[in-house]
Formats: sequence, C-alpha cells, structure tokens
Amino acid sequence: MKFQAVIMAAGIGSRMSPLTDKIPKALLPVGNLPMIWYPINLLEKAGFEEIIIIVLDSALTQFHQILPNVCNQKLKLDFITIPDDEDMGTADALRHIRDKIEKDVFVVSCDLVTDVALHHLADVHRSHDASLSVLLAPVPQTSADREVVATGQLDFISIDSRENRILYFSNEADLDETLISLY
Repeated sequence: MKFQAVIMAAGIGSRMSPLTDKIPKALLPVGNLPMIWYPINLLEKAGFEEIIIIVLDSALTQFHQILPNVCNQKLKLDFITIPDDEDMGTADALRHIRDKIEKDVFVVSCDLVTDVALHHLADVHRSHDASLSVLLAPVPQTSADREVVATGQLDFISIDSRENRILYFSNEADLDETLISLY
C-alpha cells in the first residue's frame, strides 16, 4: 500500500498571534528554517517524492518565495489553496482536494517537528488494516499549559486503551456543548 503525502498548512496560527499577523504559521522560523521544512524533510526521508501542501490563497506567494530556497529541488511540492474566508478543518480540506487524492493519504501537520520514523507508523497502520492512524505524544506540563487552559485551546482526546483506538478527538474551540467525563 502506497501513501500520498499531504501537509496541512492552511491554519492561521491564531494561538501564535502576533507572530502570525504577517507570516503564515508554517513559515515561522524554527532554528534557521521555516517550521514547515521539518515535516517536508521528514516525509522526504520516509521516501516521499511528491507532497501536496494545502495553504490559504493569501499565503501562496510567500510559500513560493521561501520554500524553493530551503527544500530539495528534486522534491515535487504541489500547492493547493483554499479560500481565506472558509473555515475548514482537516476533513473539509481533504474533501476540498479529493480530486488530487489517488490513494491512501498520509496527513501531516505543518508544525510537526519530530524524529519519529514515519515508516514505523505506516507499518502499524498496515498491520492493523486501520482506516485512520494518529501519532500522539504526551505534552509536558509547563506554565504555558496553564495559559492554554485559560484560553480554551485544549484538545479533548478519548482513547480506548484496551483496543488502542481513538474514540473522540476535538479541540475545545470547536465544541458547542459541555463534555462530561464518566471516569
């Protein structure tokens, strides 16, 4: 089973304002490279030769100006834009590019900075004949976490640890109701 790589880079980075007022979150520097370079490099190391990158219409020029200077020229980066005034989550963005999707999709966020070997995740996905696989990591507790709690930007994830399955995943900002824990 082959995968098609998609990087989600159309977020406005509202939690990173004012840094993202003039530059897309994906292009913010981490070290001396734009943040999106890290997932691009990770996908390239995993053997991907083509990557679809979903960006906002208004940010396309900035991506075209910056990425050719830092990415391998042999790598084919296919930019697909979504309208700035659309409020698309991951599923909506993938539905928006459905004509470009030809096989199973490996979706990566533009802010993924990791040394995890992606082929291990793909192997787990295949071995379980999964419909969806998600890479999750614990978040260290810091004073910044308390700010996240105060701003309502928590992610709610429910996992069935016996079956290693995700039961629920949502950001607090996307919820219209109160969640009640049964545990």
